[in-house]
Amino acid sequence: LSHAEGQESKEALLDLLGLLCSAWTASDGEPANEVCRRSACEMQVRLQGAWEVYAYEGGFDWTSFEQERQWCAKPWPSYARVGWDWCRGRTPGTRGFTCGLWMVFHSLLAGSLLRPQEGKPGLEIVRQTVKHFFQCKDCRDHFLSVPLHPKDLADPKSQVLWLWRAHNEATARISREEHQHSPLAPPRPAWP
Repeated sequence: LSHAEGQESKEALLDLLGLLCSAWTASDGEPANEVCRRSACEMQVRLQGAWEVYAYEGGFDWTSFEQERQWCAKPWPSYARVGWDWCRGRTPGTRGFTCGLWMVFHSLLAGSLLRPQEGKPGLEIVRQTVKHFFQCKDCRDHFLSVPLHPKDLADPKSQVLWLWRAHNEATARISREEHQHSPLAPPRPAWP
């Protein structure tokens, strides 16, 4: 995440950490994943209690925060070296980060099916996370322009299905754009 500014960004980050804490799907029976889930819980509590320590006019001191905390019992810089192995694209340097985000978002909403949480719907938290922290403006605008109706927030299953449809819309749009630039580009399949 880049500099978090304003009360809405603070709330979006704390809500995301709360969702990670409550809906981390891989935590059952997996000790390493339970460590990651607890990282989110601890980070949420730490930020709620010490936001002012890291916040400054126009930004947030992520460097200090990352030096003091770890994620999944690993120092933050180690993630820059690991990459997104599962999300390798057809061309070097493609897919990685955004694919990883889609996986996290899908996992969190699926986890909400198993462990429903109180408060804001998971999908609303995902959308606020994209709105406040996703740096690709075109990607952010496309994602947020996908129509969201009250029925899409009605229950965890509806939220999972909305995200699935939004992901398929993004995949179809990117496939069309790739085909315009290179007619030989293989199509990107949608999830069934």
